[in-house]
Amino acid sequence: MYSSPLLYHAESSFYSQRARLGFEEKRVPYRKKLVNIQLGEQLEPWFIRLNPHGEIPIVQHNKRLIIDSEAILNYLDQITPQAPSLTPDPSTDDGAKVKHFKSLLKSVEIECITFATMLHPEIETTKKKFFNPAQVRAKFDKPQKVMQNYAAKLPDLRGMYEGKIARTQALVNKILDLKYCMNCLQRCDEVLTEIEEELSKVKGQGSPEEGPWLCSENFTIADIYLATLLHRIAFLGLGQRFFTGGKRPNLEAYYERVQKRRSFHRACGYSGSLFWMWVYPNMVYRLKRSFPSIVGMGVVGLAIFAAFKYSDKLKMIKF
Repeated sequence: MYSSPLLYHAESSFYSQRARLGFEEKRVPYRKKLVNIQLGEQLEPWFIRLNPHGEIPIVQHNKRLIIDSEAILNYLDQITPQAPSLTPDPSTDDGAKVKHFKSLLKSVEIECITFATMLHPEIETTKKKFFNPAQVRAKFDKPQKVMQNYAAKLPDLRGMYEGKIARTQALVNKILDLKYCMNCLQRCDEVLTEIEEELSKVKGQGSPEEGPWLCSENFTIADIYLATLLHRIAFLGLGQRFFTGGKRPNLEAYYERVQKRRSFHRACGYSGSLFWMWVYPNMVYRLKRSFPSIVGMGVVGLAIFAAFKYSDKLKMIKF
């Protein structure tokens, strides 16, 4: 008997949102394991042994380990051949469009845009910035020191940690370069301009559960990429810069429609909540480490009680 896939994820993680949306679209039952990226759980040795890149999401299923959100979405297609494919055959018209727009959306450096928005006051937003520049720098400085300590103590993982340190420093260098960050924003603008034009050709938009969507009647991987990108842009307070308030009416209507979709609500409905992004994961993480003998229902029960005190939406959360 095969077990359901286990998804290692974080509520706030952009790429975790892609993976969760894929699971919900394909209606594949799955289990979730929360990884606290705010406190650096993805850098701990147990996780580095799962994924040497120290990144989420990853999926474990039937003795297989699938790393990277795109690989996970492709895997979901493999295990559900009876359902409409998220990535249609590229030799078809719909498949060719999906391939083009997926590639286009992948060219947006959302990680750079996310941290640049927090770091540079020159990038105006409609929301209060979550961190000041000093806090953003500290967010990268502390994990690098942690990784250096692990590399020194664990020779078998040294190469993995050194690779992660190098990749992190490369990202920091990009984020600190305001000109580079502004170019990333410009590229996002160009991508959304092309998508706005494509959406203007889509006729007869149906209900949130019906087509047509960006590339076909079905909700494809291109829609997953676009929906999560718009969601992150809105979360950062960049909506007016890119697509709301009449800036790009077709994209604005698309996002409003996506938000009403059952799968999107289940996958991303809480990713904009500070409680579910930071308070809840930190609470669970600290409980596990403060009371190592409390496992399973003990930790979950305490977390549920605290969540109930802060949210009336608990009934939507699956454990």
